[in-house]
Formats: sequence, C-alpha cells, structure tokens
Amino acid sequence: MEADLPLNGADLYNSLQWDIKQVTNDGASWNLPGGTGKAADGKDIVVGVIDTGIDYNHPDLKGNYAYGKSFVPGYPDPMDENSHGTHVAGSIAAKGRTMGVGPDLKVAAYRVFGPEGGAATSHIAEALMTAADDNVDVVNMSLGGYDWFQNPEYATKDTVADVQMFNRAIKYAIQKGVTVVGSAGNNAVDLKSPGQLSGSDNGATHRSPSSQLMIRVSAGGALKNLAFYSNYGVGKIDVMAPGGDLGPNYDPNTGTGRDNTYLALATIPGGGYGYKGGTSMAAPKVAALAGVIIAKHGKDNISPAQVKHIIQTSSEDIFKPGYDEQSGHGLINAVNALK
Repeated sequence: MEADLPLNGADLYNSLQWDIKQVTNDGASWNLPGGTGKAADGKDIVVGVIDTGIDYNHPDLKGNYAYGKSFVPGYPDPMDENSHGTHVAGSIAAKGRTMGVGPDLKVAAYRVFGPEGGAATSHIAEALMTAADDNVDVVNMSLGGYDWFQNPEYATKDTVADVQMFNRAIKYAIQKGVTVVGSAGNNAVDLKSPGQLSGSDNGATHRSPSSQLMIRVSAGGALKNLAFYSNYGVGKIDVMAPGGDLGPNYDPNTGTGRDNTYLALATIPGGGYGYKGGTSMAAPKVAALAGVIIAKHGKDNISPAQVKHIIQTSSEDIFKPGYDEQSGHGLINAVNALK
C-alpha cells in the first residue's frame, strides 16, 4: 500500500519520477516511521533550501511551504525567478502530481540568487546562519563554485577569507544542530586533484563549499551509474544520489544519443514541471533523506553527525567494495536508513 497519495494520483510520479522511486524503493519508505517526513511528535521537520527561491504558489509545494526569506539586494521576495530552487524543493517535499522523497517535510526558501544567477559568499553565509538561528533541521545547498587561489584578479588572502567565511557558516549551522548537505559540482573532475580544476592556470583550485562536516553528494543515473558530468574524488564525496543524466547512449563528446527521460523531473515555477540534471538534483534527495531520518527520531533529538552516519552506513554499495571516489559510501537508500 503506497503512502496516502494525493487525489490526482501522483500521475507524474508514477510514470516519470524514476529518481524518487530509486531513493524510496517505489514509495516503500513512506510506510516506515518518519518516512514521509511527518514527525511522531507532530513538530514540523523543515529543510532550508538555499537557492534561487521557491515558487510557493505551486500546487505540489504550497501545502509544504513553511516560509521564505531573501538575501538578494533589491529582491525582498523569496519567489523563484529562475526555476532551480523550485525544482530542488520539489525533489524534497512535493506532494501532488509529483512527489518528493519526503512528501510531508516542510521547505523554507532562503533565496540567495537573483534572476540572473551568481551569489555572493557573504549572502550564502548569512542565509546559512539565519537558517540555523531559525532552527531548521536540514539545509540543502545545491550550489558552489571553485576558488582559484592564484587568481590574479583577487588577492590570495581575500580568496582564503571567502573560503573561511563559508566554512565558518557551515560549522555554525552544524553546531546549532543543522544537517548541511551540498552538491559536488558538475565538471566531471577529480576534486582530489586541485591542479586538474585549474586547467592551464597555475596553482590550486578547490571546490567550495567542501567542508568535511557537511554531506557532499555526487550524482548518479537511472542505471545506478555515476552521471557523466559529476565531480568525484577520494575524501571529497560522502554519498551518491540520483541527479539524472542523458541515458546510456549519450555521448558527451558529440552530444548525440540523448534521452531526456533519464533526467530528473520535478516542479518548476508557474505550476509546471520540468526535467533537470546535475549534482544540484542529487543533493536535495540526501537533504530529504536527512529530514525523514530526523522525523523518525524527533526534532532536535539527533545530531548532524548521527544523521550523516545513518545516511552513509545505510547506503547501497555500488562500485568498488566499501568507500570509493565516485559514490563515497554508496547510493542513498531511504528504506535502509529508516529500518
């Protein structure tokens, strides 16, 4: 028996959301304690989405939208004008024609990107610390960049200060009991080799944020493969989650053979639905899994380190035995995590 599906039958979930089915084992996790994200003690489990905002009027999301705040100068409304954040939110807590991993979790928008994209580290750090002060349970950051330490346009000390600010904000949130989840990035590079990211430039380039304290997520496909674009690296990936790709016949070099149904379908602004792929689509599944684990144990009853441990130890080992550079501890599995 599937969890109480919406009246319109979650038709798009049933036909197209292979990624949500992969994580929930066809909705089996929704029948386990905490599995939908509804806590036994009745307290809302809130996932803060630090992103482009959320379309809080979307029929699949409005029932689970908690509140929103904007950190973008000149844009006080947390409404999504891009589509990225709404897609991320739908993967977490949609309940309608599409479903999220935790269809009774609450999502809160912490908007850090304007319509054109690009966000200052200071705004992201402020959003992260505000979310912690708001006592959210989980934060999803499907964002990030690369810090080239020898960039001639910036003093190295300024780049270092930027990284330190980000890491301090992550540490602040985790110390306040927030499980922080981040995407590993989509450049198909080994994050363990900082020189590789710099290309022909001199010196080291590092993925940011990449704090060891958070849960860092690589992206997989429908066939439980590492997505062609996903970053990887020993000590840089904690788990893998479905982020979608373009199917087994796609050739990234020629662009031929693409099959969009292998991408991840979720909510987009204006009440619509769209396909996207990326580690940005993988991270929110881990954030939602963190949320349902917290729902099972009760709000403020389990530490971020414990949540991370449960997610890692319950993951399905898919590539090399044990830990590997592509999937970390393995592919997330909500049924195993809630047993």
